[in-house]
Amino acid sequence: MLREPVAEWTVFFAHFLAMAWTVVSWSLLFPMIIPAENVSTVLGAFFAFFGLLLSGAVPPIGFEAIYAGDIVEHLSAWLSVTRFFLEGMAASEHRCLPEQSGWTVSEESINFDRANTLMAYNRFSYARHDPNATLYDCRGWYWGILPSICIGITVRYLGFLAMHGFNRGKQTKKPVFHEIQKDGKCGILVVVLLLVLIGLIAFTTWLYTRDLEADYEYVGIEKWVQTGLEQNLTELRQTLNLTDRNVSDIPNLLEMNADLDTSALTRETLPTGEFPDEFANQPDPNVFEGTV
Repeated sequence: MLREPVAEWTVFFAHFLAMAWTVVSWSLLFPMIIPAENVSTVLGAFFAFFGLLLSGAVPPIGFEAIYAGDIVEHLSAWLSVTRFFLEGMAASEHRCLPEQSGWTVSEESINFDRANTLMAYNRFSYARHDPNATLYDCRGWYWGILPSICIGITVRYLGFLAMHGFNRGKQTKKPVFHEIQKDGKCGILVVVLLLVLIGLIAFTTWLYTRDLEADYEYVGIEKWVQTGLEQNLTELRQTLNLTDRNVSDIPNLLEMNADLDTSALTRETLPTGEFPDEFANQPDPNVFEGTV
């Protein structure tokens, strides 16, 4: 970071530590499966290639492609150590912008689709699994911290298995298959260890693919108009002291507005120089028509 973040300073440290945790995890795994003289070269190429290609910040694989729901999302989460760091920092920075910027909305916004912001716009596609990320908040966005920690634990556990499964000859040990054939309990232990690995992978995958529940309700314009009419009718009865009268004796606002087309509430902008047909033949009010 070349400057101090707009959000709280803890945002950078939390995401940086989570990324460092993942980097160290891969650094513990590769020495177990590749020759020692090639570890530095392979690790550097791995971090540089996948850290840039699958980070979501560099074309052709952006966050829109990551959140498309295919294999790219899984490859990016597991192989790119910068994926959650970059998205976490970007979402935290834009989440601290004021509402008029188009990135966030306030808690007081009523019946507003919070997914209709630049945060979820296809060009950026930040935090697509968290609809509450569009809420204005300068305390940061920490959705990617827990998946990063679990990925680090899973990779470290995979390194633990690789330590006991690879290069056993250099450890004066027999191959794993020989140990399984010699002792049945060893086979059971291997199955249990593999089941633990599958459980860690499944749980971590669920963490970064689940959709969080929104803390707001978007009812839509039609239901919002109907609810407003019902509220106005109730307030009208209270104002006119008609609460003791039968509802059938009072004009029903819902029936009076039955022909209201809520789908036409959004007015389209007319192109410059063009006017609707009903105004084509009307005189210009700015032109005086009279005799002198």
